[in-house]
Amino acid sequence: MNAEQMALEQRFSDIVLHYVVNQSEEALAAAADIGRQAVQDGMPVEQMAEIFEAALTKLSVLHPNWTLKDVSQIIAPPLAEVLMGFGLAFREHQARREAESMRRRDMIDGLARLSGGLAHEINNLLQPIIGCAEMALEDAADNSELNESLRMILDCSSKARDIVRTFLALSRRESAVMTQLDLRLILKRCRAFLRQVLSPSIILEFCCPDEPIVVNANENQLNQIIMNLATNAADAMNQNGVIELTVKIIHLDDFAAAMLDLPSGDYANIRCRDNGCGMSQSVLDHVFEAFFTTKQHGQGTGLGLAVVYSIVREWHGGINIESVPDVGTIVSIFIPLVH
Repeated sequence: MNAEQMALEQRFSDIVLHYVVNQSEEALAAAADIGRQAVQDGMPVEQMAEIFEAALTKLSVLHPNWTLKDVSQIIAPPLAEVLMGFGLAFREHQARREAESMRRRDMIDGLARLSGGLAHEINNLLQPIIGCAEMALEDAADNSELNESLRMILDCSSKARDIVRTFLALSRRESAVMTQLDLRLILKRCRAFLRQVLSPSIILEFCCPDEPIVVNANENQLNQIIMNLATNAADAMNQNGVIELTVKIIHLDDFAAAMLDLPSGDYANIRCRDNGCGMSQSVLDHVFEAFFTTKQHGQGTGLGLAVVYSIVREWHGGINIESVPDVGTIVSIFIPLVH
């Protein structure tokens, strides 16, 4: 067991002993608090079972005159309170998630209506940029700085055009064309582009396994997600720090999957970690809302994570954000794995 589990095991053992001596309601209430705390900490039922088994063994050692049957009967009332507290807290947690999911669906519908108009305007601005850059490129000498700059303009404009198409598809509630993609290859292709657009003072670290990680997704949308996560991380670090981008296969058990409103099973996990300013819980509660941003006026639209959330849910996936102020943020995306 880890330190957290050992501390919980000690706490439960102390509560049982307190209950044996005093037969108090206070001890039972404290036991119910353990169950509620386990839900808040995201502790699976399997880990709780290990803790109770360890507590039972410990009590048997401390009181050798107690038989295993005696210990089982003694811990039954506190254990029942723990499980009841866990069950009630988990049900409340699921009810809040369902309400939040419904609110976010309404938010995405509003975003879809607005994004259509914005996308058309941006697309109209991109056309002359791309056209002028293509004509200028014809006159630029090969291997010149101008040639390289024009090609970067065209590359960025093409990616921006693909993002605009994503907004348009969202506004029309159209499903993007899905294909089987290896996340390792996508991340490797994004690596070169990210090094071009992010500050040189940012250290980019990539971690990919040797085996393929195949998912059903849209490549343009996948590029958009990775780009969004990386630029958000860079902004959080004031363009100076370390960004870790990792892809791996992960198994979500029933408890972990339920916390993400997903079925249990194998998922591809895209993980972006930074050592930036982090976010408070009050900020985390709103990060997926359209137009919510903590950036200064003119530096962010607040659409990025709202769109990421919409895309990931469209793929039957989930997203989770962990953040600690002044420490950093971890964004984890889970996409169903193609075996």
